[in-house]
Amino acid sequence: MLDKIIAHKFVLLMAMLCMMLCSSIGITLAYQNTLTDSISITTSIFLGLTLCITVALFILDQVRLICNP
Repeated sequence: MLDKIIAHKFVLLMAMLCMMLCSSIGITLAYQNTLTDSISITTSIFLGLTLCITVALFILDQVRLICNP
């Protein structure tokens, strides 16, 4: 039961991170203000790193579950 709750939270986290990353990239492309571009690009970089780290940790957890029953 707890695994299903964690799985749903992971899917929700991934969906939120992807939506935030897409909106940040959209803001960068839509607005021509230097401050807005700087903030949006910085946010995109941090969100991309967070997304990569989260996926890597999820893959490591899945490998541990498979290899250590």
